[in-house]
Amino acid sequence: MFGVRHTRNPRDPQIQEIERHWREIRPQIAFSEGGIRPDSATADEAVTRFGEPGLLRFLADRDHVELRSLDPAEDREAAALVPQFPPGQVKLFYFLRNLADSASDGRTLEERQRSALESVRHRQRLAGSPNSLKEIDALLARLLPQLQNPRSIPQQWFDPSRSDNFLNQISRSSSDFRNCHMAPLIVSAVRSGKRVFVLVGGSHVVILEPAIRSALH
Repeated sequence: MFGVRHTRNPRDPQIQEIERHWREIRPQIAFSEGGIRPDSATADEAVTRFGEPGLLRFLADRDHVELRSLDPAEDREAAALVPQFPPGQVKLFYFLRNLADSASDGRTLEERQRSALESVRHRQRLAGSPNSLKEIDALLARLLPQLQNPRSIPQQWFDPSRSDNFLNQISRSSSDFRNCHMAPLIVSAVRSGKRVFVLVGGSHVVILEPAIRSALH
């Protein structure tokens, strides 16, 4: 299980380290956080477009390794989070995370905002307010007045180990829900007797490793 710091830089030292562990382990099953990304022609293209999950897809395709998603259905996760937080906060969390993830894709800010809101409707299936960019702006002004530039959303706001604002709290709850989904998948694959390679954010490893060790002993 490789705990990664998310990156889209093909020159990040982690990329070579992931490839080295992959060669050493020669996995038969690989698990990808964030779903299974589209295929790419080269490793550099995969990392630039889709980060380290893109690299995992490239390696799995190249070496004919079964690739599985670690994540629960996005609408199930969102439905579990909504009752835990005041109205609108969970939807704003996913909207801002989508917007941050698309920061370098070349579209205008308004195009990315509309796409981010549409993504929340279709992927997380959250129908409540805010339902327009105008409502988003009003909620942002009330809940996150410190966000002066929507083109530059601080990535640390989505770090479950921090406590900058309510987004970190939602991220922690999201991580808890996802960890509970991930652990049984990994345990089941290991018990099958096959060599398993897991690529996941470092914050998950802290929780998953002891849980998996306990389940396997």
